Amino acid sequence: MNASGGQVFNVPIVAAALSTGNTWDLCGLTAQSSGRLEILGIDLTVASTQFASGSAIALQFLRGSTGLSTGAAILPRNVKGWSGASTAFFGATGPSSTPVSTASAVSVYAGSFDFRGRFQYRPMSREERLILTLSQPLHIRTTTPQIAVSINGTIVVQDVGKVPA
Repeated sequence: MNASGGQVFNVPIVAAALSTGNTWDLCGLTAQSSGRLEILGIDLTVASTQFASGSAIALQFLRGSTGLSTGAAILPRNVKGWSGASTAFFGATGPSSTPVSTASAVSVYAGSFDFRGRFQYRPMSREERLILTLSQPLHIRTTTPQIAVSINGTIVVQDVGKVPA
């Protein structure tokens, strides 16, 4: 999974409470200004007292919006837990009830939670992974939930450094 040798980080989404008022930007990731960020996988779960209704939430990945997320900062954690392990050089925010503009964004993936309230994005090969380059953002947007829900999960990313010359 770590073919390029870059540091791997988990971006935790913990009890992101989504109300029924509008769509949400569940999470925003922004690559560092001098390198690339590779999305290795995303695992999310919906928690709801009305499980069947709560699982009818679709997701869209939007890359390249020039708008800034209004979500709170999320601290990415290096999977290597020892002292001296690298800290993240990229940014993560979430969730936000004020979605970023789609005028400059491109939809690069769409999916939904399954009947159990789970969502997995696990590219089969490196060629299928989403890559963010040089300060490029990616926002994970949800449709408007039918009922209030909480979403938990992890986004696994790899800082793959500078674009090869």
